[in-house]
Amino acid sequence: MSLDVVNGMSDDALRMQLLQCCGSVRWADAVIMRRPWATGGGLLEAADAAFDGLPDDAWLEALRAEASPEAVGGDDGARAAAATAMELYARQFGWPFVSPTPREPAEPLLMRVRIRLGNEPAAAQRAARDELRRAARTRLQRLLEDSGAQRA
Repeated sequence: MSLDVVNGMSDDALRMQLLQCCGSVRWADAVIMRRPWATGGGLLEAADAAFDGLPDDAWLEALRAEASPEAVGGDDGARAAAATAMELYARQFGWPFVSPTPREPAEPLLMRVRIRLGNEPAAAQRAARDELRRAARTRLQRLLEDSGAQRA
């Protein structure tokens, strides 16, 4: 979808698109308030600025809205171990394991989750926030590249 289309969307339509990138309503509204953007880079800068201003409860809202990545490739045991590790992570920290990509190779994913399971809660939240920021940027870039989307 072109930047002109994104800039021309109604607030409600754009909010729905942005919530697909990051599950925080406050983040989406903060990005919308920084419109119009002259470039795609300007949109990404607005997204980063909105992240910088989020209070903890808005971060937690966004983290809890995330879906854990799907473990792909590898053998059945590696995929099952990754799924189990992500379940443990969600129980331990209260939000799913965040990844910029929805599908990841099982073995590296398992390793990353196991490393993060050893984090203290504050460190885990910082790491999850960083991953969420990267994921949202990746999704925003895809939104701009999606030429098949309809103007709202």
